[in-house]
Amino acid sequence: KQSKRKANLASKPSKEFKEAEKVFNKQTDKTEVNKYVLVCIDPEVITSPPGAEILNTLSIPTSGKEEEVFQYRVINQRVPSSLTWRRKILYLHSVDGQPRFEEDWVDEQRTLI
Repeated sequence: KQSKRKANLASKPSKEFKEAEKVFNKQTDKTEVNKYVLVCIDPEVITSPPGAEILNTLSIPTSGKEEEVFQYRVINQRVPSSLTWRRKILYLHSVDGQPRFEEDWVDEQRTLI
């Protein structure tokens, strides 16, 4: 009986791993998506209307909620006067029984003109 009990305890995820899984799962939560997206804006968008409004909406959402603020970067785009976005993807690994995150940025395949 004792060996079965030890086996069950060993297979149970640690508190740290459970917390890491919560963070990992948030990347697909609609209310958390802005934390995992980087909006890339062509400089021509900024210098023409409604560029200033776009920046204001990204940094100061109409709701006023800080959790709806998006990260953005003004950077030349392949298509002038366009917006693209990158998504941060988290990978959760176990290293010596401890949770470890790895992240990668992926370019979305859409462009707004």
